[in-house]
Amino acid sequence: MISTGFEAADRQSPLFGVNRAALYGFAEADHGDRDGSPLRAYAQRCAALHGIDLTDGRLLLLCYPRLLGYTFNPLSVYFCYRARAELALIIYEVRNTFGEIHAYVVPVQPDQISAAGVRQQQDKSFHVSPFIEMAMRYHFRVLPPKESVKLRILETDHDGPLLAATFNGRRRALNTAELLRASSPCRYCR
Repeated sequence: MISTGFEAADRQSPLFGVNRAALYGFAEADHGDRDGSPLRAYAQRCAALHGIDLTDGRLLLLCYPRLLGYTFNPLSVYFCYRARAELALIIYEVRNTFGEIHAYVVPVQPDQISAAGVRQQQDKSFHVSPFIEMAMRYHFRVLPPKESVKLRILETDHDGPLLAATFNGRRRALNTAELLRASSPCRYCR
């Protein structure tokens, strides 16, 4: 069963499927409670724990698609908006090398927003890699999705920065031509 909001994406190309097999796909069971239940309900539960109401608000999820049925999403980011289009909450869903998942649910405070995007911090509370200690802090710098999206995570310990990870993406149409272009090994074809 496809939840509300995904039906349109599922009809854009025979190469892209929502909760069904396709060359590229998206499965709700890969995220949230990982049982296939609607992600909107998951995000609303997370928000309610912080006294945030997402009723009639927009929910965007930045993640990698499945490819030939396989998925690799070390980080999925939910952008949760209130009904009046105000970014209220960001959920950073992290997977570790052991297949476990943890969500950092971080309300967006007014002083965290600037022209450069959103800056947030969170103490590390989930073991991700056997090579990095737990006594760390994440510093998120996010430019929420519009025509482009940017994400930088700086991981620090008491001595300073240890690891930096970035993602930059541009909006593309979800259609057969773009999906074929994305799967092409030829860098000049993109």
